[in-house]
Formats: sequence, C-alpha cells, structure tokens
Amino acid sequence: MSRKVLLASLASLVILSSCNRQLISPGHSEKEKAELKIREMDFEFFSSKSKIEFRNERSDVKATANMRIRRDSLIWIQLSATLGLEAARCLISMDSIIIVDRVNKEYQVFDYASISEKFHFDIDYHLIQSILLGETPKEKQPSDAVQKTDDYFILQQETGDFLIENYFNNKTMLLDQVKLEDMESQRKLQLSYGQFDYLEEYIFPFKGLMLLEYFTDDGVKHKTTMTIDYSKAEVEDKPLRFPFNIPQKYTKRL
Repeated sequence: MSRKVLLASLASLVILSSCNRQLISPGHSEKEKAELKIREMDFEFFSSKSKIEFRNERSDVKATANMRIRRDSLIWIQLSATLGLEAARCLISMDSIIIVDRVNKEYQVFDYASISEKFHFDIDYHLIQSILLGETPKEKQPSDAVQKTDDYFILQQETGDFLIENYFNNKTMLLDQVKLEDMESQRKLQLSYGQFDYLEEYIFPFKGLMLLEYFTDDGVKHKTTMTIDYSKAEVEDKPLRFPFNIPQKYTKRL
C-alpha cells in the first residue's frame, strides 16, 4: 500500500461536500431533542482488527488493519497487504499524523493545520476518532436542531460553513448515517454504518462505508469509496502499547 493511498484513505474520512439545505428551525424541535438520547462508548482503550478496501478511478486497494485507540489521545494503525506483511504504520495524535511507509522506506509528518489547508476543511483528531468509532463527528449542543421522521431522528449541526446531519434510527437510537456538507464547494461525504452487535454493554457498528463524491474544476465528477469490516473489536481493561518508531535509514518525505 503506497503512502498516497494511505493518505487518501485518511483524507476520505474528512473531506466534505455541498448541498444547499435549510436548517431545521430550533423552535420546532424541542420535543424531539428531549426524545433523542445519544449513548457513546465509555472506554479508555480500544482495539480492533478489520479489512479495509479503498476504491477510486485509479486504485482498488485491499488491506488488513490492526487498530488501537486511547480515547482522546492516540490512534495507532498497522496496515498489512498480501501475505500479511506490514506495509505501513500510522500514528494519529492530538497534534499530528505520522505515516511510516515500510515498502518505500519513507515517512511523513503532517500537522492538522497543513492538512486542513490542503483539503479545505478544519480537520482534527476528534473528527477522525468519531468516524472510526461510528460516533457523531461533533458533540451534541443545546443549540442543535432535531427533527423526527417516520424512520429517523435527524440531529442537524453547523460548524463554520459546514452542515452535519446525523441520522439515528428512531427505534434503536443507533447512528445509521452521517452526511457532511460544505455549502460552498461541490463535495459530499456520506457515512453509513451497519451490522450492529454487542460490544460488552454497548452496540457497535461492525461495518462502515464511506462514500465521497466531488467535482473538479473541469466539471468532472469523481467518486471514492472506503469500506471497513471489523472482524474483531474490544474495549480493553488494561492499558495498550502503541509501538512506533522511525528507522534511522528511512527518508523523510516532504
């Protein structure tokens, strides 16, 4: 797996798109706000094993991912391709993302300011963590609007020029979909979660699908998808290790 594909996979988690929608009037959603109960996993350490597939017009990459999370602190990802050989290792912290490319013997260091500028969106650690865990990208606020339909509670949130819609199944209260929209550009990211099952006393989505669609300046439409199928997920009782080092002979890629 190349460095470009890994970075593109991470970017796919955070690039948004546009659709000129109207916000739900907060005055009409007080009853729905009271009915919508959001419960997120309460843990310090989490581990998982999954299969990841990344597709766009140029690539179709499959890999196995081992992931460890210390909530609100670190995300450690080990990616292996064919024959189980490690292809890359990634460490996502509160202030940076470091990617070590085992195949090309290179590494890169990114801060969130540079990544946000590159992808025209305010990217931070909490956004990436929430998407990997199937949680709302932004914590629910009293000013947020909530609407109830036949199938969903829709939690609608604004952050800067961006609009986030979280779709909770109104029978199970599980987060089924998230739609992220930039009201200025022509980019759209939709997250869908499924195959829910018990993880201790919590319900966890063992399958996630990320669909990114956007138009380039020449008017060409592009589509990127990434699926994550978790074969194993655990809330850990004991602290986890996050082994990460950059060999001295590796070249820093700018």
